[in-house]
Amino acid sequence: MAFFQAVNDTVVIRFNLASAPGAATLRILTTLRAYFGYGEIYTVGIPAGKLVAGSNTIAVSSLSGSSGSTFLSRNFLI
Repeated sequence: MAFFQAVNDTVVIRFNLASAPGAATLRILTTLRAYFGYGEIYTVGIPAGKLVAGSNTIAVSSLSGSSGSTFLSRNFLI
């Protein structure tokens, strides 16, 4: 799913877990030049104890990139 700063930034991900997983990893793909097959994958470590059994929430937003509200709007994929 693509998110653009000028349209739908910050993204809140809500999910439930049956049990706490320990340490986990969130991967975020930026789409700069994705048309040509380029993009950066950022890996964010989530320490053990931060995700719990039951309800969890993660908020993701873009902090850098080109300005603009259409073609060059900051964006990322989750």
